[in-house]
Amino acid sequence: MTDVVWKYDVPSKNEFTLDLPTGYEVLSVQSQRGKLQMWVRHDTDRAKEPVKFCLVGTGMQLPAVDDDQWLRHAATIQGMDGHIVLHLFEARKSYKFPVLTNGGSFMRSE
Repeated sequence: MTDVVWKYDVPSKNEFTLDLPTGYEVLSVQSQRGKLQMWVRHDTDRAKEPVKFCLVGTGMQLPAVDDDQWLRHAATIQGMDGHIVLHLFEARKSYKFPVLTNGGSFMRSE
């Protein structure tokens, strides 16, 4: 067993997939040098699996769900001195995002 903490880039889009070893744990998501980063604890000896994540801005609609058990909150991230607040969720099964009406951005335009 090789238990480590690795850093992953978090793309600035509504949904993304990362290949992570089974049994991983999201520790933190923060901005570092102007980019969102996610720190994940995992065992490098385990097999990898694709994991889907979604970013949702405060006040924005969450993806459509069949029940309330399939989205797991992983982190809340504040940027621009708190003017932008994003929430990172891990998708536990297939999901569909609502049609975006603000030009494809995960942030609300004001």
